[in-house]
Amino acid sequence: MLLFPLSFCLEYVLERPRSAIHTLCQAIHPFDINTCQSQLGLDLPQRLQPSLATLERLSQTHGTVKSQAALKRWHRQIPDLSATLHAWWVWTIQALGEQTQDADTQQWVLTFILPWVYWHQQAQKTRQPQLKQGYLEAALLAKARLLDDGFTHSHSHAQQQQWIDWAIWVCQVSAHVLCGGGSQWLSI
Repeated sequence: MLLFPLSFCLEYVLERPRSAIHTLCQAIHPFDINTCQSQLGLDLPQRLQPSLATLERLSQTHGTVKSQAALKRWHRQIPDLSATLHAWWVWTIQALGEQTQDADTQQWVLTFILPWVYWHQQAQKTRQPQLKQGYLEAALLAKARLLDDGFTHSHSHAQQQQWIDWAIWVCQVSAHVLCGGGSQWLSI
């Protein structure tokens, strides 16, 4: 029989729910934290399901009535979270359409500029170390994608900065409207 030290067992039992909760927190964003690709509100329930299933299993075996009630609240909030994420995309695309009608520029801003600014802003405002680290890594990935994109290099520094400033504005406005956050200034 293989025996593990009690500290290892306790750490494992405590880390599983923490990891699932972090995965939930990281899924509720307009961009995937691992790829910086856009995430739509309609896809949110499916993205949350694995982490919620893990938390439900842990709650049934190790949890309390309080943890089970918290899971029920999460499930009830999913439609609202999904609708909020959908509204963020609708508003962002509409706001971008007011700035430019050029489809290539819109695609570039939504695919490369906005993910970088968004993840940078998230990293700046969070105080939770593990989430902050994930957001910083996502911001670095998004910046690398931006700098590797050929369309980026077809714009002058001033044009790039104009779109970075617009993305900062989007993140600031949406953060204040949706959850009361903010952003730090960026430039390439």
